[in-house]
Amino acid sequence: MTITTEPLFDGGRFRLYENRVEEDRIGWLGRVKRTDVTYYSDITATRLSGRMLILTRSGLRTNVVLQFKRKEHARLALDIINAHRV
Repeated sequence: MTITTEPLFDGGRFRLYENRVEEDRIGWLGRVKRTDVTYYSDITATRLSGRMLILTRSGLRTNVVLQFKRKEHARLALDIINAHRV
């Protein structure tokens, strides 16, 4: 498997790659404060609810909630994660 630098899906504040989800954390003035990375191997469960995709992570880590503009985009993101998860 080759690692690409281009995201498979760009949701604005988050991006889906072949092996990870990158989520931008916004600071007080609306600027990007940091980028949180969640690898697909750390995800134990995924739940699709309308336009929201909830990723449950292993251990004591908090869940990752991704919001989409359309249901079809959420379904596409779920398919990307399931196809690339080990």
